[in-house]
Amino acid sequence: MKMINNSKKPKPSLIIITIALVTFLILVPLFVINYSPVKLNKHLKLGNKYLNEENYDGAIASFEEAITVDPMCIDAYLGLVEAYQGKGDDNAAFEIAKKGFDITKDERIKDRLNQLKQKTKVVVTEETSLQPQIEPGKTFEIQV
Repeated sequence: MKMINNSKKPKPSLIIITIALVTFLILVPLFVINYSPVKLNKHLKLGNKYLNEENYDGAIASFEEAITVDPMCIDAYLGLVEAYQGKGDDNAAFEIAKKGFDITKDERIKDRLNQLKQKTKVVVTEETSLQPQIEPGKTFEIQV
């Protein structure tokens, strides 16, 4: 007597299609989340938010991350310069602007670099013939 098997085995092509579809549905969201423009925009927005809140350390971290994602991002360099200036660190701001211009050759960064070049640090020494109330070793800024 012959037994009739009514159960159907899934076709190998159906299994492959199912696996591919599941893989696709898992990987696409991961790709979108890590897609560079999305990450870049996230870091820029966060950096600007921190700048507005005068959280300069947070802004610096965010803009540095943005530069890691896209080393040609002009807005990230400009935001980083502004954050360092907000902290009162014009030397770091100058170095970032210089690096940003060297990499991007952008005119806006060049303009900011030229503005920073105009600021000059003067260190008062014993021989400095400025007002006597300035103590030797103190640093202050003058606009040239």
